[in-house]
Amino acid sequence: MKSLETLRLKLKRHKIHFFYNESLNQIEIGKSLNSNQKKIIGIALIIIGLLLFILAIGLLVDIGVKSKLLIKIFMLFPIGLIYFGGTEINKTSKLKKSNKKKIISPSAIHIEEEAKVIQIQKEQILTLDYLFEKADDMGETAGSIYVTSTLSDNKIILLTIYGTQREYLKTDLIFIKSVLSEYMQLQNIS
Repeated sequence: MKSLETLRLKLKRHKIHFFYNESLNQIEIGKSLNSNQKKIIGIALIIIGLLLFILAIGLLVDIGVKSKLLIKIFMLFPIGLIYFGGTEINKTSKLKKSNKKKIISPSAIHIEEEAKVIQIQKEQILTLDYLFEKADDMGETAGSIYVTSTLSDNKIILLTIYGTQREYLKTDLIFIKSVLSEYMQLQNIS
């Protein structure tokens, strides 16, 4: 199926694991491939920001600067590094929600969480759709593909992707939704 190869490439661009098992006719969508890397970068930025903050305070006290503008300039960079580091860590915590192993077959969706396993049969799926989450302060928008079923009224997130351009993110989400709907042969599902 050509659309599965395109889906693999789109998910790879968003650094999300994808594997198609032809013998079992199953799609495996897994965790974000760079979540640990983002967490390490975030922690490193916070540590560097704190060290620079302490160094800047020490220099300002030692020099005895009375200019408020100079103090603000000295403090802006370390505070910015701490902020960017916190944003990266926040992204990883959001990605953790969708970092479950999901196996999608034409007849069911199988989601493995830490404490339990969710099995949703094709007949139990009410909706397969996408949504946008609030954009963070860095200008990135998060979009998620979710299902609702007769088992629960809650939205079960299948995957979450981030993008800086909402239009491209929306196009990717619409494509992913249509490929999964076609793959599972879901009719009359919104």
